[in-house]
Amino acid sequence: MVAQARQHVVGLPEDVQHRITIVEGDMRALPMAASGPFALICLPYRTFQHLLTTPDQLTALRGFRQRLAPGGRLVLNQFDPTADMVRVLNDPEPSDQVSELPVDMEFAEPGSTRTVRVRYRRAYALEAQILQQLFFYEILDGGQVVDVEQGELLLRYTYRYEMEHQLELAGFRVVSLAGDFAGGPYGGYGEQVWVAEVA
Repeated sequence: MVAQARQHVVGLPEDVQHRITIVEGDMRALPMAASGPFALICLPYRTFQHLLTTPDQLTALRGFRQRLAPGGRLVLNQFDPTADMVRVLNDPEPSDQVSELPVDMEFAEPGSTRTVRVRYRRAYALEAQILQQLFFYEILDGGQVVDVEQGELLLRYTYRYEMEHQLELAGFRVVSLAGDFAGGPYGGYGEQVWVAEVA
């Protein structure tokens, strides 16, 4: 991702390039190169959910708070999987056959005639609030599966009032909570789009 970001920056106008610093680090211990102060810290696409414990989440939030300027804002989104969890916990165990699992997406492999079909299986560790998603990448050549690779994604889901409490403990005031990126109302589960500012 860092390499791709650097490639992208090279294609930007020169005056924009000079305003960009790419830093690789752990969000629980932000490197000095990301010292701020910043007007905005944004964690897109459920980045925050890669922190798998409450202490890690709170440590990161406190670090963000320290790097924000007065009036600075934190924006993040996460997924409350309540509806999906009900389905997964009540449905029969998914098949062990990869070919019978749901398809998430299919795309052409860059620089090749092959395609990749992505299938997945989900499970939940309720006591830790962890979603485990196993991905199976079927490599197809001429329409036939020639190889299957596997990956795992672990995300910690945080319920609405738990997140409000963590933000308050870290020194934030919630500005808004939306249920989608267009600012629609939060319906109790699904997407959570949070905007918080330094209290």
